[in-house]
Amino acid sequence: VQTGIGIRSLSKIEQALLQYRTDTVTSSELARYCSLSLRSMNRLLQKLEEFRYLVVLGKEPQDAAGRPRRLLRIDLRYHD
Repeated sequence: VQTGIGIRSLSKIEQALLQYRTDTVTSSELARYCSLSLRSMNRLLQKLEEFRYLVVLGKEPQDAAGRPRRLLRIDLRYHD
């Protein structure tokens, strides 16, 4: 399946999920794990969501004022 995401970026995401032993993250956590800007990570995550490799589980409230963060589940295994 073509997602428009480079193999290096997908590999970074996969390695971060494996290293931190999780499949549920926020975009800011994943950006930090992968050493990417939040903007770049959000573009990648948008493509993963478009191709159904990412599901939004809900929203995580912030301690301070601001927009709640989306909790994301990522599954990079092959599917139709």
